[in-house]
Amino acid sequence: MASTALPKLPLWATVGATYRGVWANKREYFTIVRFWLLISAAILFAYNWLSWEQTSALLCLATRMAGPPNVAQQFFFSLPPSIFLALCVASIAVAWHRFILRREPVPTRPYLRLDKLVFTYFGMALALRLSLVVPFAATTLVSDSPRFTGLVFFVLLIVTLIACIRLTPVLPAVAIEKREVTLRHVWHRTYGNWWRLFLGTLLCTLPAGLLYFILRPACHDKLFDIAVYTLGELAGILITIPLTLTFLSLAYRHFFERDA
Repeated sequence: MASTALPKLPLWATVGATYRGVWANKREYFTIVRFWLLISAAILFAYNWLSWEQTSALLCLATRMAGPPNVAQQFFFSLPPSIFLALCVASIAVAWHRFILRREPVPTRPYLRLDKLVFTYFGMALALRLSLVVPFAATTLVSDSPRFTGLVFFVLLIVTLIACIRLTPVLPAVAIEKREVTLRHVWHRTYGNWWRLFLGTLLCTLPAGLLYFILRPACHDKLFDIAVYTLGELAGILITIPLTLTFLSLAYRHFFERDA
């Protein structure tokens, strides 16, 4: 493998191209996401309705006074819809990466793809996400000293976060079935670019983050609050996902296809 380092990812140019690309191809994205969006809306609303007592305890000060939420119970209760939504995102991601990087035509029929490629993408994304659990698990094995435990947690969190960010461009490679692009190759190509990848991803989450902050439950009427909260969650599918996936696709193109 050549030792010459690639030029650094042009952060602002890539973020700008990301926003322009999503806006220019908004119809194609909606074609891909529309049926997943309807299914996700129903599942999210049903889950939020069933778990609203605990969710509102985290969001509304008045209900929080009644007692702390059962975090463990809420975690296990949320696993089924969380897994489904993660598969939904993986399915959307495969189609979108292939459209951005290969200009593969978007499907005209209802797009509900769940095949080996989608599950492979889901597995890789899950593995990267689970790597962030390492600091939490490791701190249970170290000294009981709060100061030392906190230091270990902070160091491990930074290390795993940087590693996870540097490896995320492998996801577009999985989507376009570039099996020769391994984690080792991605790790080499993204050297010195972790903060660009991190900041670029963060900039792609700002619009939906602001909308999610605005669409906060009023904590008065259950039906209205759940509808508003669900709408805020769906904003991620409509806004954050196409932006972050496009940014990852363009980053992948920079690191692996600049000379193609």
